Amino acid sequence: MYPKVRPIHSAPVEPQLHAPVWLPPGETELAVISYQVGKQYNRGVVTVWFKAVEFGGVVVPAYYNVRMKGKKAFAAPRGSRLVAEFRRLFCEPLGRLDRFPMHWLNSRSFIGEIGTVTTDSEQNAREDGAEYSVVRKLVKCI
Repeated sequence: MYPKVRPIHSAPVEPQLHAPVWLPPGETELAVISYQVGKQYNRGVVTVWFKAVEFGGVVVPAYYNVRMKGKKAFAAPRGSRLVAEFRRLFCEPLGRLDRFPMHWLNSRSFIGEIGTVTTDSEQNAREDGAEYSVVRKLVKCI
């Protein structure tokens, strides 16, 4: 069974069921679909799914490393990418990092930088055709 996904607005299909896709690297408009807190490779990860508007609504994930505090609770490390992006994009004080304001993503659109994953979890090169795209960085809110 798949872990529970917290929808930000209704999506026709749960985003984790979409196959990984390859998009050309560069900046594109992204709309937030949902997010999920869980473990991958024995580490805490917040996965945020975005819809790439310019590519017909293809679903692209962004992965943020966090410290798990139980099954669903997490704390974002002070120097993490998640904290840095929230501070840069929203220009509001975050307060406690163990009560992270994921609701700030509700119904938001961003310009994001798309990158290609070219290695697997053991840093071995992926075969041609097995590469896929992720959101590397959120540049600005729109």
